[in-house]
Amino acid sequence: MISPDWTPTRSRRSAGIASSRPTTFAGRAPHCAKASPAAVGRRPPARAARCCWCWTPIAAFEEAYRVGHPSLKGRVLFGLYAEDQAEAAVFNIQDPRPEEARIKALVAQGFLVRTRSDADTSEARNHDLGRLKSAEQSGAQIISTDYYPGAPDPLDLKFVARPSWFAPGEGLTPSVR
Repeated sequence: MISPDWTPTRSRRSAGIASSRPTTFAGRAPHCAKASPAAVGRRPPARAARCCWCWTPIAAFEEAYRVGHPSLKGRVLFGLYAEDQAEAAVFNIQDPRPEEARIKALVAQGFLVRTRSDADTSEARNHDLGRLKSAEQSGAQIISTDYYPGAPDPLDLKFVARPSWFAPGEGLTPSVR
């Protein structure tokens, strides 16, 4: 699920990722981590973010991927690098509850952050929306779930993780399929 506040444009470091590659995304900046969140003007409508993909190499290959390509110059994938690295642009933070402040800080700096609303069926078994609420409050642009509306329910848990912006009027409540 992608927040409607997120749009693919280079006006924000996180938004340029959807339709860009690292070299293009950095623009005139020396590298991705220095790309200005306010570098380019108007943001396109939220619907432009639909069906956008952000590909990253498998963690074991991230270091090898950037060898000989400082700031990922000439590369087509983004990697998951520490925020002090020149290649930093995307963050994958699995649990938003202990990392909510960090996610807010990364988003404020213009980074793209993906987090989870549930994991290991724990939230679904307990109909617990706490992790989803933390994910939404954190400001992460991408919130992953295994329990999206219409998802298979082989355990008959009757649980759906739905951010308040995903289905207007339904809020953050479990729903029966």
